[in-house]
Amino acid sequence: MTAILSPSVGLFDADWDAADALEGRDADGYLHSTTHGFGSVAFASEQPFALDRFQYFLEHQLPEDVFRAKGILWIDKSDKRYLVQLVGKRFPIDEAEWVGTRKNRLVLLGRNLVDERLRHQLEACLALSSGGSAQVSIATATMREGL
Repeated sequence: MTAILSPSVGLFDADWDAADALEGRDADGYLHSTTHGFGSVAFASEQPFALDRFQYFLEHQLPEDVFRAKGILWIDKSDKRYLVQLVGKRFPIDEAEWVGTRKNRLVLLGRNLVDERLRHQLEACLALSSGGSAQVSIATATMREGL
């Protein structure tokens, strides 16, 4: 059996635990403030994105306060799965074969994000089904003191 992380290399402190992390303290006991409005918005859809709409969103509508995004994208008129890793205004997209059910999963990280606005903008990027509606779920999280 091989050990993945050994306490002897100084990368693990058995005295630092989840309670310290919940208080915002790192392994050295420093308190880190997380009350600066940073948060995330997670978007999921069982409908594909329309490529031209999603590209327009990235290039013209993405709020300045979004500084990171990661996701698995389903683009209409394509049999490929797309992996996006946005950093700032750069958004390289890698192509891969689909494994499993086709769906969109995207997480946006930033500061002072307006989840309703982002939800509506992302929903507008979806290619509509023959029924004209899309199944979408969205979750938001805001980092608060003590998390």
